[in-house]
Amino acid sequence: MFYNIFEAQFFGKEQPRVVVIGGALQTASYFALIIILGSTYGIVGIAVGFLVSTTIRATLQWNNY
Repeated sequence: MFYNIFEAQFFGKEQPRVVVIGGALQTASYFALIIILGSTYGIVGIAVGFLVSTTIRATLQWNNY
């Protein structure tokens, strides 16, 4: 994932807060979307949940770059 490049840059700039917040937000949104979309759409819902949570994390890190 390309957000790993941003994570390395944030750690290099001594800003681990952005990485921790991004990881927590991705995890929380992924679990919520697994429950909501997974129960309704099955494996496709879980895949969409992963895509959305990863996009949220990448957008957060892109905005803080």
